[in-house]
Formats: sequence, C-alpha cells, structure tokens
Amino acid sequence: MDEPRLPLGAGIFLLIVGILVDGLQLLLNLIFIGIIINPLISGFTWLIFWMTLTHNDLPMMGGRRAASGWLVTIAELLPGADGFVPGWSVYALYIMFSGLLSDLVGSAVGSITGIMRR
Repeated sequence: MDEPRLPLGAGIFLLIVGILVDGLQLLLNLIFIGIIINPLISGFTWLIFWMTLTHNDLPMMGGRRAASGWLVTIAELLPGADGFVPGWSVYALYIMFSGLLSDLVGSAVGSITGIMRR
C-alpha cells in the first residue's frame, strides 16, 4: 500500500524551515558556539518535522522513509557535522520529491517491460 503524499504547502514549509535551520547552524559553527547550541536547534527542528509529517499521516521514523529519517536525525545531532551538512534541507527535498521519483521510476519500468513483451 502506498503511503500518503506530503502536500505541497507542508513540503515548502519544511524546506523553508530546513534552509533557515541549516543556515543558522552553519553561522553558529563559524563563530564557534554551534557545538553547544546546534544539538538543541536540531532537537526542536526534529520536533517540527515530526509534527508536520505526523499531521499529514507520514511516518518520519517508519515506513519507506525510515532510513532517511534516522540518518538525518543522527547526522544532525553530531557536534560539528550538523553545521556543515545541510541535512534538514536535503531531507525536506527528499520528502517532497520521493513520491514523484517513485512514480517516474515505476512508469519507466512499466513502459520498458511493456515494450519488451511485444
């Protein structure tokens, strides 16, 4: 069974949050206080992503997106790395386009198998 898709408004919201948080974390790392503050920011950002995805019936830590949800959570909680890796922005883009990409791949595979059966 297919998981529901993230509405465009929620995807744009998560992308804006991700870009702002990743930019803030980079700035805080450059002035050397990010190692202390960035894990707290990542925790609050995780809550925003979790609430938005749960509200739209998309599991952040389960289903098709489980590996990516855990990966971004762990990467963003590592001191030092969280400010230089735009994890939240990439994760938001992945969530927004994962359904579209799976549809494109599925239709391409369906077309190829249809051609091969002729």
